[in-house]
Amino acid sequence: MTSLDDLDLSLKLSKKQQAERLQEAQDHLVALRLQLGGLTGDGELGPGLLCVFEGWDASGKGGAIERLIDGLDARHVRVKSFSAPTHDEKRHHYMGRFWPSLPGLGGMAVFDRSWYGRVLVERVEGYASVEQWSRAYEEINEFERSLAAEGTIIVKFWLHVSEEEQLKRFEKREKDPLKGWKLTDEDWRNREKRPQYEEAIEEMLERTSTEWAPWTLVEGDSKKWARVKVVESVVAAVEEGMRARNIQPLKLEGKSAVLAARGLLRARPGPRALLGPLALAPALACSGALDGRVAEHARQRAPRVSRDPHADRGEGDQQRAADREQRRAPDVAAEPARAGRCGGRRRRGRGGRQRPERAALRARRSGGCQQRGDEDQGGEAAHRSARRYYAGAPVRAHRLPRKRAPQVSRRTAISAARPAQTPRMPQPW
Repeated sequence: MTSLDDLDLSLKLSKKQQAERLQEAQDHLVALRLQLGGLTGDGELGPGLLCVFEGWDASGKGGAIERLIDGLDARHVRVKSFSAPTHDEKRHHYMGRFWPSLPGLGGMAVFDRSWYGRVLVERVEGYASVEQWSRAYEEINEFERSLAAEGTIIVKFWLHVSEEEQLKRFEKREKDPLKGWKLTDEDWRNREKRPQYEEAIEEMLERTSTEWAPWTLVEGDSKKWARVKVVESVVAAVEEGMRARNIQPLKLEGKSAVLAARGLLRARPGPRALLGPLALAPALACSGALDGRVAEHARQRAPRVSRDPHADRGEGDQQRAADREQRRAPDVAAEPARAGRCGGRRRRGRGGRQRPERAALRARRSGGCQQRGDEDQGGEAAHRSARRYYAGAPVRAHRLPRKRAPQVSRRTAISAARPAQTPRMPQPW
């Protein structure tokens, strides 16, 4: 495993190089994501994809996650950010809070921070005993091995920045009113413990980089370089994982036919536009990426969509149809609450409406969920066999009411069993 001292933090990309490589990698990832979700090809669900991001404060994790999910539909990826565990989460096993967000077959999840806090911040700050964090390496390896054995592709990133670059970014955040909330007194205090954190990081990388879940070290002093490396590394890991499971990944030639597909989607009218894999099929069929059945289905559906859906009607029919369409389409400016729910019938543009709303937010503050793979296509069967039992596992200091005791709510019972002077941890942001 490469040491942090061996990384070349001088690696850079120009703005033009970043734009070209990032666009091509993002387009390739879109095609692979649709294939994993069973939305292209033979329709079979592929393995789940889990991307774990760890790194120094201000190392660019949020920006890298934004570029990673930029081209994906909001319904096809879940972004989850983890901070300090709450009081109730501390009563469970330290990995318990991560289980509900794990991807199932055909799903994709992105974790900003993860269970590695056990051997990093909890070790350095003394929140975990020596015995607890010492045995955590083996627990984490076995946990990730069980996920990989069930079909999950695990991609782990450590974003590394120099001490000088980190200080420069801290000072810049301190002066920016829109980013000042990200900088806390704890961040400044952690800089004083950098040698202890470096020791913990080196041991973590050495002991938890395995064949089924290797670490990818990212040189983070240049944000352009780091973002491109992250997306390209995910594409390479997905292709390798699919081949290991006897699945042939889609091959895109040149700049990728997805660009043409995106332009086609934007040119079509809103409510009755052809969305999803059918819009992608005509472009990918040209490069032989889709099988004949899907391509033929797309060709049969394509003539039904035109730039003017009322062009072949009479003048009176056109006016009445236009009035009906106007009543059906919600006014996003006049009805922000209704538009924010992103509901509606099928093919009414929910994914396209979510994307611009999510683009204005930090990627790790606004996540989506999979359309297929987790909920709609298999439910519990799409996850590990032990996951559905975890919600019923006993917790520390939890007492069930006696059979004839007065009926009280579960929250009241837990509050009564909780020590009176125990301070509550702040909820995640």
